[in-house]
Amino acid sequence: MKQVNFRINDIEYKRLKWLAKRRSTSIASISKNILKKALKDELMDELAQAYMKGEVSLKEAWKLSGLPFIDLLDELCKRGIEPPISADIDEKTHDVAKKLKELLE
Repeated sequence: MKQVNFRINDIEYKRLKWLAKRRSTSIASISKNILKKALKDELMDELAQAYMKGEVSLKEAWKLSGLPFIDLLDELCKRGIEPPISADIDEKTHDVAKKLKELLE
């Protein structure tokens, strides 16, 4: 496990201290939970953009996200992210799906 140290201003410290007291926990625990939530949101925003631009694969985005695969797909859908595939691949995929459907009928 790694340790991260950073400075915060007095107002932020007072807010953390109040929240920690309210929840009967430590300032470190509150800070860690806040960081985890914010990191997830920031990371998902960046992963979604990188995936849309073709900079990372779906598998890479999934591994980096730390989410179950279905949850990653939900996050991408919420952001309106479409797979970065060419029109040719999209058309071929459609044709294959159509042929499979015909075979199964």
